[in-house]
Amino acid sequence: VRLEVKPSKRFDAFVAARSVWLEEVTDSFAKTGIKDASGQSGDYAGAQIETRLRYWVVPKRVQLDIGGAVLAKGEFLRNAPNVINTDDTRYVYADINFNF
Repeated sequence: VRLEVKPSKRFDAFVAARSVWLEEVTDSFAKTGIKDASGQSGDYAGAQIETRLRYWVVPKRVQLDIGGAVLAKGEFLRNAPNVINTDDTRYVYADINFNF
């Protein structure tokens, strides 16, 4: 699910959410190498929520971009035998773009 808004020429934003599943309970999670060969950890890896806010500080010249993402880990990413960290993963960023 993704919601995008553009309430003005200077501001736009989005928020997105998705569930993350293994295709089979014995699969590895992407390229992380996290795997449960027994399938006991289930197939639900978690939910990812991300957002971005952009604002033209100086229209068409300077844009501020702020965003972030959270992977709320599910059963598989908390319980697989070779998981190192069971905390949720969080990313935040900010940048300024100059267009000349």
